[in-house]
Order: sequence, then structure tokens, then C-alpha cells
Amino acid sequence: MSPPLVAATFPTLVAGDNGRVAYSFLGTSAGAVGADPFTSGFHGVWYLYTSYTYDGGQTWTTVKDTATPVQYGEIDAGGTTTGGQ
Repeated sequence: MSPPLVAATFPTLVAGDNGRVAYSFLGTSAGAVGADPFTSGFHGVWYLYTSYTYDGGQTWTTVKDTATPVQYGEIDAGGTTTGGQ
């Protein structure tokens, strides 16, 4: 994937017929590699991606599902206990 993703979150996995799997997630190629995307000051631009396989995981294809971002900045994963992001 070019540019490479530096962070991903909110994974969703769906299994289908034998050997078929789809894995969707929010991912960003913006921000510093290894930086915490859940803290204030993270400058991510988040898109929805899906990786899928038809051969039990021997090969995978990843596509960007959204043409426009679904989130800017840090991701608030604190639910109702968030600290004000």
C-alpha cells in the first residue's frame, strides 16, 4: 500500500464461505509511525479500508473504500469515559 498505513483501528471481521474473509478498519497514512492515534495532537486523516481473501489468507487485497476521509485528527476510543478529545 502506498503510502503505507501508520495506524489502524476499529476492526471488523466477516467470514463467508470456506476460505473467504473480509476485514474492514479505519486507517491513516498521516501521522508519525508508532504515534498513539488515541491521544490529542495526532494528525491522522482516516479512511475506511477493507482487506479480503478468497484463498484462506494465502493472498490478501486491500482497498480504500471511501474517497473522502471519515475522520480527521485523533480517534476517540474512550466511549463515554473520554477525557475531552
